Amino acid sequence: MGYKKFAVLIFISLLTLGCCLDLGDKEKKFKKRILCAHRVNNDNSLYILKNGAFCCPKLPPEINDITSAKAFYFKKALEIDPERVDGWASLGQTYWDGFRFKEAAESFKKALELSPKTVTFIVALNSLYRILGQFDESQKYLDLLESIDFQDKEKTISYLKGKLLYEKKEYDESLKNLERAKELFETDSPSHFLSNTPYTINDVYFYLAQIYLKKNELQKAHTHFLIYLEKERHPDFVAIYQKALDETAGEQILLYDDIEEKWAKTRQ
Repeated sequence: MGYKKFAVLIFISLLTLGCCLDLGDKEKKFKKRILCAHRVNNDNSLYILKNGAFCCPKLPPEINDITSAKAFYFKKALEIDPERVDGWASLGQTYWDGFRFKEAAESFKKALELSPKTVTFIVALNSLYRILGQFDESQKYLDLLESIDFQDKEKTISYLKGKLLYEKKEYDESLKNLERAKELFETDSPSHFLSNTPYTINDVYFYLAQIYLKKNELQKAHTHFLIYLEKERHPDFVAIYQKALDETAGEQILLYDDIEEKWAKTRQ
């Protein structure tokens, strides 16, 4: 009986060893590393992966956050096949989600080199350099976007141009572009999303409200903000809005300033 148990253990060990060995072609090895990146989801997974579980390379002891851990495995995958566009895009998105915008931009630039004129990557780079305050670089990718044809082109460019001008504090020109984006949303397509981007009609209304507030057109600001709030229906945002409303006793300027500080940073 003891011999049989030992034989079973040996058999299981061999199966596990086969799973963990980097056998197979480049594609299989690449997918294994990508799967390791997707294993990272909480602090407990970091602890497990530091011990070499799931047939994944051990996480270095100095890596203690989810963004760095995911990036570690995406980079391992890209060591196997550095020409994989999806690997660079996943790495870029991981850094973006972790608010590491410079590294995100570097990754999306690599993805764009491998897949030129991919609208999603161009939009990402326009947005990331805008967030980083590198407006000339952001404009460069907006110019590139204008040079190619894609679905919802005018709507997309109107929003992105309006947002860049907003960050540059050129509110009159920003307003023109955002109003055009709103018009196209309302007449051109019933879609909630701005195709090829992470943005929606909600973002358009949010920034229109901010611009009208800065121009001291309070009624328009209030109207657009209420439309935004109705469309958003996000429980965290509703809680933030209610808290700000209570703290400011309904004073619109104080209210909007508070909302912009607490919420606008999340709408990148």
